[in-house]
Amino acid sequence: MHTKYQETPAKPPDSHLAQLSLYSNTTHVKNCLLIYVGKSQTPPSYPMEGDIIVHVISFDLAALNEKEFKSKCDDFMNEIKKILDSLHNKN
Repeated sequence: MHTKYQETPAKPPDSHLAQLSLYSNTTHVKNCLLIYVGKSQTPPSYPMEGDIIVHVISFDLAALNEKEFKSKCDDFMNEIKKILDSLHNKN
């Protein structure tokens, strides 16, 4: 998992994907998670060489109050759970 404190781009820059590819090759973890700050969107995945898959999600930090922020935290955790469930179901 790697977090970028940048707004969510339409597509992650090649340098961000290359960084996760290097992490993956070093740790032998094939499923990576790249987190950006911004509005939630459908989490895309980027297959890369060496059977590496980079999952991209956003975490919207802007909230009007504590209740809204907690809801956004719950949404963020649910997105991570969906990715983990999809990986578990593949095996």
